Amino acid sequence: MICHPIMVKAAAEFMKENPGVTIDVKQNNTGGGYAKLIAGEIDLGMATREPKDNEKNDAKTKGVNIYLNHIFYDAVSVITHPSVPIDNINKSVLKEIYFTGKYTDWSQVTNGAKKGKINNLIHCL
Repeated sequence: MICHPIMVKAAAEFMKENPGVTIDVKQNNTGGGYAKLIAGEIDLGMATREPKDNEKNDAKTKGVNIYLNHIFYDAVSVITHPSVPIDNINKSVLKEIYFTGKYTDWSQVTNGAKKGKINNLIHCL
């Protein structure tokens, strides 16, 4: 996850050191960023993954070359409230909670030990 606030600060510092340069940082998801780049709506984009095959094909069809430069890697920490009876959670379960929406209630991942909607928050620090 590349965090929007970090890029806003980086752009502000760059513009301060380079008068006359304007950088407008907008927040989007990776797929949306690739789509805007391929459509010519933006000059630069940030991504948290390699382009998918359909994005590569769309770019090639439109004569757009996508160049990737790894700037940094991120990490994810999972924190649960003490009232959630879970000691261990694996990546596949987290994927089903955060990315597919398959699991929406704690009863689905705690074998019924806790019931109630999973209120999740993804927060960049």
